[in-house]
Amino acid sequence: MPLSRQILIVDYDPQWPELYEREAGRIRAALGCRTLRVGSRSVPHLVAKSIINILLVVADSADEATYLPALEASVSTCTFFPRCPEIDRMLMFRDWLRGNVPDRALYAHTKTSAGSAKWKDVSRITPMPRPW
Repeated sequence: MPLSRQILIVDYDPQWPELYEREAGRIRAALGCRTLRVGSRSVPHLVAKSIINILLVVADSADEATYLPALEASVSTCTFFPRCPEIDRMLMFRDWLRGNVPDRALYAHTKTSAGSAKWKDVSRITPMPRPW
């Protein structure tokens, strides 16, 4: 889908962990035992889009009929199946940034620069090289 607007990048908000906990609770309540894992992708003190980004793992993310109606009724999130390699990749990146101040600063600069540009297509945004 074409992206014809700027991406708003804001300073870290110390309320984000609290908001995450609230949303994670709503997901768990909506999905019950269908929820295999709910995780935070936030990195304290890192600039970001002003949304709460949540990792959700269900038994079969392709079988949307078993979870999507309940999820849509309560929250909006990105859902994965248990062995999806994207889960570990996202969490390794999060953990790397949490523990590495210089790379977190570089990533913040990269996000801010990318966010201030106008993009015709989000696939044109080049990710930061993986240090791990």
